[in-house]
Amino acid sequence: MMLSDKAEKGRKTALIVSVMCFAVSLFSLVSFNILMAAIGFAAAYHIGKGSLTARNFAVILTIAEIPVLAVMIVFMARQLVLAYIIAAAIALVLDTIALLLLLFNKNLGIYFREVFEANADDTKE
Repeated sequence: MMLSDKAEKGRKTALIVSVMCFAVSLFSLVSFNILMAAIGFAAAYHIGKGSLTARNFAVILTIAEIPVLAVMIVFMARQLVLAYIIAAAIALVLDTIALLLLLFNKNLGIYFREVFEANADDTKE
């Protein structure tokens, strides 16, 4: 599959976002949030492959996770559990960066669109 120059840059960004989502899933695993970790690992894998559905799912998952992480940081600060505070803070920062990239990076959008169109052409034949 041939990609345009902008889509090729978007593919590289998709791999970076995929790694960020994978890291956030590891932090979810540390906090014993097994379901969020499993969903995050699956989304991270498919984002790297250029799945538009995984991108949309990751955006929804991240929007849902950011307020939960913020509340978790506040709650754990009262309990003085430093490991959870650090893990949640790192996950919060990575989630925010990944969300901003998924929503506003034009090259990433072009990459997902071209992969989607290539897959749609394959199913027509």
